[in-house]
Amino acid sequence: MVPRSTVILLAFATACAASTADNAPVEAPAAAAATTSSETFTPEQLPSTVEANVPVLPWGLTSFGSITHEGTLYVLGGYSGMPHAYSAKDQHGELLAYDLKTQQWSVVSKVPALQGAGLVSHASGLIRVGGMRAMNPTTETPSKLVSIDTVQRFDPAAGTWTDMPSLPEGRSSHDAVVVGDTLYVVGGWRLKNEAKGGDWPAEMFALDLSDPAATWQRKPAPFSRRAIAAAAAGGKVYVLGGMGADRELSKRVEVYDPATDSWSQAEDYPGQGFGMAAVGTADAVLASGADGAVLRLDVAKGTWTRSSTLALPRFFHRMVADPDGTVWALGGIRPSADASRIRVAEPVSGERAAQPVHVRVASPMKSKNRQGSAVLGDGVYFFGGNNSLGQHDFEANNFTSGGFRLDLATLEWKAVADYPVARQTMSVATRMDEIVAFGGFGHDGEGAKSHPEAYVYSAEDDTWSPAKGLPAPRGRTQFGLAKAKDQWWVFGGLDYDPSRSKGDQFRHETAILSAPIELNEGFKPSGSTLSEPRRAFAGAAYTDQYVVVGGMREGFQLVDTCEAFAFESKSWVPFPCPTKPRLSGHLVPVGDGLALVAGSSKGADGKFKADKTIEVFDAESASWAVLPVELPVEPKHLHVFGWDASILAVSLHNDEAKADIVMLRPDALSR
Repeated sequence: MVPRSTVILLAFATACAASTADNAPVEAPAAAAATTSSETFTPEQLPSTVEANVPVLPWGLTSFGSITHEGTLYVLGGYSGMPHAYSAKDQHGELLAYDLKTQQWSVVSKVPALQGAGLVSHASGLIRVGGMRAMNPTTETPSKLVSIDTVQRFDPAAGTWTDMPSLPEGRSSHDAVVVGDTLYVVGGWRLKNEAKGGDWPAEMFALDLSDPAATWQRKPAPFSRRAIAAAAAGGKVYVLGGMGADRELSKRVEVYDPATDSWSQAEDYPGQGFGMAAVGTADAVLASGADGAVLRLDVAKGTWTRSSTLALPRFFHRMVADPDGTVWALGGIRPSADASRIRVAEPVSGERAAQPVHVRVASPMKSKNRQGSAVLGDGVYFFGGNNSLGQHDFEANNFTSGGFRLDLATLEWKAVADYPVARQTMSVATRMDEIVAFGGFGHDGEGAKSHPEAYVYSAEDDTWSPAKGLPAPRGRTQFGLAKAKDQWWVFGGLDYDPSRSKGDQFRHETAILSAPIELNEGFKPSGSTLSEPRRAFAGAAYTDQYVVVGGMREGFQLVDTCEAFAFESKSWVPFPCPTKPRLSGHLVPVGDGLALVAGSSKGADGKFKADKTIEVFDAESASWAVLPVELPVEPKHLHVFGWDASILAVSLHNDEAKADIVMLRPDALSR
């Protein structure tokens, strides 16, 4: 299981996502582009460098407005700078439109840059409500923030905005929903050219959209909170979470019933409720916060249940529903030290939620397969590998050492320190904020052979350093690596050295080795051995055991047995086998179970074929099941990780210099 950074909310709780404004009109910063009610903006289609089966934002955003309207997903404004260092240069004014059929983004309009605006859909068009504007052009301390009172309607067909009655006062860090023909504005605060403080009104605004002469009505509300989420469901308005003027975070859920003009309270939100997002359906409210849990409130029962879990937890994002019933989690910022903004949208409800997310981006790496790889935080690190797609291209110039980090939130690459040697097929694990790589296969000047060395990468220093490795000169490759009982454990694998006599070039290692987690001592025999030779198998530490399935023995024969090594007793016990043996598969912990992914298995003709099926092991039933979805990419030389309750797979195995990223959501693991 790949560890995630600890969620820290209080650091964001003093300023993230909003502010409030004067009643008087607020001038946009000079640099901001604006479209008035008399101007038509010519849409600009945005070129995309990303191929995906889900919406991928052109740039990362927090605190934006978003809604679907007549089959199109809209995103308005938002913020892309450093948290708390608000300035006009990092605020956006684009109205982005994503055609759910053609999967194309366009800029269809621009308004003076702002963040935290409410965006709702009505039969009359899109309506934007309030928001916060930074009056300082560049970063200053403190920022000069104003909550605006502007309300405008956008006509998608004409491409123009029309002024509507302004709010009674500026409002930001609020939310807006429509029930029937009434627009409601709830929560939020009002800043007046300041960075914090402001007013925290305990009231709601309502506007009858069916009456052109209507004006805003003030209504008392039983709360004064900002950074809330609001949703309309079952003809009522639901207001979730947020933070009060006392800086206390709230889990409360208030419910307004327009029919009785009264407020009530539903069951408290059971997740993290600051900077959360919510969307309503006919009978439920779906919501998610920084912990990544997607929760469902049954509006008839008034109780919450867990619906799913985001692969990329986020907050200050949006949740929107499209016409086919898919609910998307869109944008937001990672609750981690990196605080990266997330471009990839995730489907959290509907049929799409059970399908893998597949994103394809350009890759800067020279190697195409067999890299060492590991996940730290939001980054997938790759180093070394082979620059050929051939199965046995092992000349000296085929081995590489380059290192790169792919940010899963931003989809950006960053060069990192090269691996100390040109090598492929290392076994890799993480230790706190370090990556540890053992063994592997590389050229020594005479020929390609297995190697015993170990190296440790520090993400903080971006450096590799040597560590105590496998017993020299017996190198290993295609072996299993586990971390348990404050020890590193090495299982099976192959020691290949072409300089030995022909019958002795392939040595299948059976001794199980161990070393202290600090690697202040080298690996030594643990006193235990494999039950039989095994390499290129799938293995994973699971509960207090190391589970092995599939693989190859001497004579290139497939191993069809499965077992688990108990770390405490250092003994082997039987383990249930998946439906078929695999070669070079990946076994990863996912939630409370295991997932077997990729590799190859024998077809009906007895020949090995790439296997796109995914099998999951359920601990409660002690059985395996094949999921009703398959990998959307070539499974050969795939990098697979257990990523909290999700499966993350990345492939660089192509001749197009592309990286295929697959995130399989946990709801797809259901039977």
